[in-house]
Amino acid sequence: SLSRMKSAVKKSKVDDDKDDSISPFESSWDGEFQFAVGSECHYKEVLTDAVDIGGINWRLGVRVFNYVDDDDDAAPSIFLVANEGSRSNAWSCEGTAELQLMNLDYETKSIRRRIDFCFDRKNNRAGFESFCAMSEVHQLIHERENLYVGANICINKVHGMRPIPKFDFSPPSEFSDV
Repeated sequence: SLSRMKSAVKKSKVDDDKDDSISPFESSWDGEFQFAVGSECHYKEVLTDAVDIGGINWRLGVRVFNYVDDDDDAAPSIFLVANEGSRSNAWSCEGTAELQLMNLDYETKSIRRRIDFCFDRKNNRAGFESFCAMSEVHQLIHERENLYVGANICINKVHGMRPIPKFDFSPPSEFSDV
């Protein structure tokens, strides 16, 4: 149920150690995030909070479609949403993503799919309409175990976005008269 869902980002990692002298158009960014779905998959659509990777806000979504009322005929959909609600009309980005369903208690239990994407203002969603059969989801989870949805994103090119400035708010160091 939706009340049991946690759409908060569980883990967020962005490679901020890039050389600041490199133009954002020549650089690449990596990031990963995941959220708990729970052991019950009876919901329509849930999106994570936005995570900034490469100056673009990313959200990870999951949805279950029931073709009939039987859960065995349901198919989970996992997808990425890039820069939703942006007022900019001239942005685009290219890269790859690995979307996954996983049981964190058993690292060997996961279902992974890889996509190449090219997002822009008009096409800002990509993923898998039928990520896997519901029977595969049931093999990942047991009673009271949580299912997680995750994404590892690698952005190769970004166009039309300004880099986010970095500010140093630490107090200035004192000079000594030695």
